[in-house]
Amino acid sequence: MKKQIFVSLIAFALMSSSAHSQKDLFFADIKLAKDTLYPFDMLVFTVYLKAIQPVNARAYNKNSKLQIRMEEPSQSKWYFYEGMEGDFGGFIDDDSEAKIMISPDFLFSHSFTMEYSPDPALARQDTICPYSLMPGKYALRVIYSPDMLIRHAWDGNNVIEKCTDCVIKEVPVVVLDHYLGPDQAAYEWIKKQKYKCILFRSYYAYRAMDEIIAQGEEFLRLFPESSLVPMIHCKVGENLRKNYERNAEESKLSPAEAAQKLEAIVTHLNYYKHLKKYEPLYMYYLLMHEKYKDILLRFKARHGIK
Repeated sequence: MKKQIFVSLIAFALMSSSAHSQKDLFFADIKLAKDTLYPFDMLVFTVYLKAIQPVNARAYNKNSKLQIRMEEPSQSKWYFYEGMEGDFGGFIDDDSEAKIMISPDFLFSHSFTMEYSPDPALARQDTICPYSLMPGKYALRVIYSPDMLIRHAWDGNNVIEKCTDCVIKEVPVVVLDHYLGPDQAAYEWIKKQKYKCILFRSYYAYRAMDEIIAQGEEFLRLFPESSLVPMIHCKVGENLRKNYERNAEESKLSPAEAAQKLEAIVTHLNYYKHLKKYEPLYMYYLLMHEKYKDILLRFKARHGIK
């Protein structure tokens, strides 16, 4: 009887030890496209999660979170990060909470592009597009729990800080308040404009689209040497595309005029080729360019335009 009790205690101790050390069976990493950002740079990064040995755990994409915190000039709270991919409370909207067997052969990776601050309190609206990061030092971290469910913990800071099981990888990010060389003059010009978001997703109503396009085209005339030129081209092309789609049904343009508008969209979007370091944006504009290039070719063929 004593021997059975002893064996049971040993087994329980091993199970407890395994539970508390489960996080050591996982590797996590964040690879930044750039760790030092200029004012209009977007935070582009890829998250990696991998098991070191076969383990029964919650799926990576259903039990992971991303957070960001300002460290300097003053420390903020941890914010659950929102961006192009939506809320980072879970990478995928799925109700399944079951554990699965995860093999070391499977590497989970997902790319993100930060275009919004986690909270308007961190926005510097006088100089940078609203919802972009203000200058300072930040910490970006990914949190994954093999055991404890954190996906539904929207008030999750307390949960995460108490999570002894969580795998956490943290990386520093620096945001500068100036550019070097010709980009500083371009940045100063943008700060004086009515619409400071020409580099970003359009936050303005469609009624402002023509003004935003005109502002982008003026930038391209004034600062042809700026490193921001490829992004401005793509944003102008995207807004021209939105304008074209909005007016397509009611447009009374001649085929030649319509073809000219499609040509402009394709020409601007062709600058996607210079955005390879920003992989998600590169793919976004690549697909848009290929779609409209095909539309243009079919339109010309249909109307006999060379």
